[in-house]
Amino acid sequence: MRPEVKREIIRYLMMILGCAVYAVGYCFFIKPHNIVAGGMGGLALVIQEWVKAISPINAISNGTWF
Repeated sequence: MRPEVKREIIRYLMMILGCAVYAVGYCFFIKPHNIVAGGMGGLALVIQEWVKAISPINAISNGTWF
């Protein structure tokens, strides 16, 4: 295997690992404790909690807003 291809494979695996670590942290730490993080994830959590407070729609998940 050429070194360039091997380097690209390693880069993609590291990106996948980083996304997995972020997802685990979000699902097990940020969301259960209602910590509002920055960016789209925090905005989605705020919208979800706002919708829960004003309407009986509780079945919409955070992933829908994200």
